[in-house]
Amino acid sequence: MIDQSPRRFFRILSLIALLQLFGLSVTACSSQPTPAPSDATNPPATMASAEPGSEAELPTIVVESSGLVCQADGTFLTINDSGNSATVYQLNASGDVLANYRMDAINLDWEALTLHQGELWIGDIGNNSGARQGGDLYRASLNLGNDQLNPTRKTSFVYPDLPLPPLQLYQHDFDAEALVSAGQQLLLFNKAWQSAHSTVYQLTADTSAGNTKAVKIATVDGLPGVITGGAFSQEQQLFVLTGYARFRENVLNMALYNDYRPFLAVLDRQFKLQKVIPVPQGGQLEAICIDPQQQIWLTQEKSKRRPALLWRWGSMAQLKQQINSKSSQFN
Repeated sequence: MIDQSPRRFFRILSLIALLQLFGLSVTACSSQPTPAPSDATNPPATMASAEPGSEAELPTIVVESSGLVCQADGTFLTINDSGNSATVYQLNASGDVLANYRMDAINLDWEALTLHQGELWIGDIGNNSGARQGGDLYRASLNLGNDQLNPTRKTSFVYPDLPLPPLQLYQHDFDAEALVSAGQQLLLFNKAWQSAHSTVYQLTADTSAGNTKAVKIATVDGLPGVITGGAFSQEQQLFVLTGYARFRENVLNMALYNDYRPFLAVLDRQFKLQKVIPVPQGGQLEAICIDPQQQIWLTQEKSKRRPALLWRWGSMAQLKQQINSKSSQFN
């Protein structure tokens, strides 16, 4: 999530865009961004694209959906990020809110939601400003029989490779929005505001300290932007991550067109990038889940020109076809 006031944030972007147009030097923009394509169905030739499936506009109560879980009964669980209540919402595929479950917790910056070993995990892991040293994790049993979710445990973690403060807003790598269950592993992918790669941490219980230990296990190279969500297909043994371009590389598109340049990034089980797939019809993609039928579902936050949506991108089979095509530089 962008934790600035939207109006103020876009005023800043517009000012930067005007300075760029007049040829002035702007530190935040390291290279000239590519203008938004006039035909969204024709993305760059080095990447693949896909048409969306069904989509549903989300109600105002969940316009900042930042995490998504696909349930076996065809419904979804989602959360809002910072500035909202500590509540888990149940949705159907039409975007209707079927139920909401309050938690005795604090939503400092909830950014991720996943099912891991039979429990619901909520990642309070947002850190755009760089003020936090790590994050908090809430666990709750999936007992949805009433309007209350009782967390069974709250734990915290600290990044093992955290540099000395201060960190600068949007200019560091210790922010995260992707919490992924992959078999026995609970994994955190950092957002990577600064680097051209995402660091993968395995989160494990540290019984001696009563907290969660974050261990750096991999880096993902070649990503075209920041990572905002992730899911793992046990059937295909693939990770699918959501993201969008870094602000400093996309200033004009953001300011003039509200174009986030969203994408899906596909990784193998060893975290090697297999493909980047642009999602030109998308906006600020924030969350992803894969349902039992291997359909890929996404949510995007409401932004200046785009509504908050829940939508089906397509199937893992279609994704595999994209990976096997020859239109990507990552083959």
